[in-house]
Amino acid sequence: MSTEILLVILGAVVSLATSLIIYNLRVISRQIAAQDNKIKEQNTKIKEQNIMISSVADDIKKTAEDLASCKDQCRQQFVDKVDYIREVTKLERMANETIKLLSELNGTFKASMAVIDKMPELCASVASQVVAQMKSHGGPA
Repeated sequence: MSTEILLVILGAVVSLATSLIIYNLRVISRQIAAQDNKIKEQNTKIKEQNIMISSVADDIKKTAEDLASCKDQCRQQFVDKVDYIREVTKLERMANETIKLLSELNGTFKASMAVIDKMPELCASVASQVVAQMKSHGGPA
């Protein structure tokens, strides 16, 4: 009988151990399933964040393109105009300097014209002095 009791006890122990092993396997299976669900949720969140990041990257790219376009437009509308205004101002300065030089030349020209206008009087005076000199030195008169 002691063998039978021993076998019953041994059967109960094996049954208990098997039940514990099965219970532990089920707990592990549930934890793995829960962990798998968490991983799936994280993957979903990561995909959503990647989509958001991709969207933000597209927005940044579009903003960069818009900024480049604005720079080009600004350069064309303002910088080129500023350069044009500078060039016109430079040309205006050069024209003013040319006018100033021309007016100085005009003043010199007018002085030269005054001398030319007096030329007949000067020539007559020189001629009369030459004749006077020739008469005083006994030359042909």
